Amino acid sequence: MPDEVWSRALELQRAVSARGRLRSARLPDLLIAATAERHGVTVLHYDADFDLLAEVSDLRAEWVVPAGSVP
Repeated sequence: MPDEVWSRALELQRAVSARGRLRSARLPDLLIAATAERHGVTVLHYDADFDLLAEVSDLRAEWVVPAGSVP
């Protein structure tokens, strides 16, 4: 994975923490978000961490199904 992705993932984690969130997004989510942002693609997900990351970045994220609809 390119160094830029690791650096961006750290920036995203700091941005989330700066918002006063006690729990940041998980490392895989941070790396996916940084990679998607770098390539200008939308992340299709079923994970609220991506909404949080989209709030602090240019990440485009879209739920594949409504939150809470999958048991």
